Amino acid sequence: MLTKPLLLTVSSIVLSSLLLQAAVVRGQDTCQVLALEGGGDKGAYEAGALWTLVNNATNPNNVQYDVITGVSIGAINTALLSQYPKGQEAQMAQQLINLWSTIESDDIYQEYWGGVVYAALFKPSLFDTSPGRTLLNQYVTGAPVRQVSIGTVNANTGQFERFNESLGKDDFISAALCSSAMPAIFPYQQFQGNTYIDGGCTRNLDIGAGVLRCRNQGFSDDKIVVDTIFLDDGAIQDVVAEDFSTLQMLMRTLEIKSYNSAMSYLLTAKYEFPNVQFRYAVTPSTKLPSSSIPIGFNTDNLNTMIQLGKSDALAAIQKGEGVSFNEAFALAAEVMKGDPLSVIDPAKLEKVKMMLKMEKEAKEQVTFA
Repeated sequence: MLTKPLLLTVSSIVLSSLLLQAAVVRGQDTCQVLALEGGGDKGAYEAGALWTLVNNATNPNNVQYDVITGVSIGAINTALLSQYPKGQEAQMAQQLINLWSTIESDDIYQEYWGGVVYAALFKPSLFDTSPGRTLLNQYVTGAPVRQVSIGTVNANTGQFERFNESLGKDDFISAALCSSAMPAIFPYQQFQGNTYIDGGCTRNLDIGAGVLRCRNQGFSDDKIVVDTIFLDDGAIQDVVAEDFSTLQMLMRTLEIKSYNSAMSYLLTAKYEFPNVQFRYAVTPSTKLPSSSIPIGFNTDNLNTMIQLGKSDALAAIQKGEGVSFNEAFALAAEVMKGDPLSVIDPAKLEKVKMMLKMEKEAKEQVTFA
């Protein structure tokens, strides 16, 4: 008799084989990736943006994402999206809208008995995320039925690790909670013999996971198409931090670290995957109405972010394929050029800037012709 772990492994191999065979049978010539960034309750923006990408595609096949990757709240959204097979993108996007239109903070976390002061002294975090697990169980009713990747940080080793659709339902939910275990705010997670914390601690965006999965299926880089939904509006917002509480300063620190990590990683992706088709980068056109600690889940704010995601995604589509991504790359290059500690070295940065310049000139020549 097969043991449960072995049965899950066999099932995963069979699922991956069927997915690859299906792509070959259809004559699929591209592998499409959707990468979702982390950002607390700003995840509502991703729901709106995805809805527009799906419902405004000139060809529905163009948004039948082969791989979806997510970190932190992006991992939570990815968990829900994993329940819909390719071909059901409209239903998938609408269900994400349904979730974010009705969610409240009590659905995600609650105070421990004794309140936050007691929790700060005697608990692993300020809040208990048991309600979040209950909510995920309502939306994640089975093992993933499409290829996904969730990124989290192993607190024991300090390494960024990924989990995919090979996990069964309960373990997949646990992996999503690992990825969104915001240090000090939400409890770190014990999973498969290790301790995990929020993936955004080292990498708030994971384009590479999708590209590598596509490569493993035999696609060359020029046949890989990437869409990304960002939760930062292009720059760290100025704040008045002189009266910040300990918790607010912690969150501000994580925000700064996460932002710079995302900028560096974005440039690294452009450098490492120069032939990939970076199609749409949906970025907030204005500051998202979230608090300094993005766990408010205020209904009005969430609905505002959903609508903004819809309109910004439409703007990205109207600019044309590749334009919004080149704008994002250019901004990242500008942000990181003065950072001596950037994870991307100056030589790589200059090469990225040269690549962007050449691409821009090539498009201008085509337009002129």
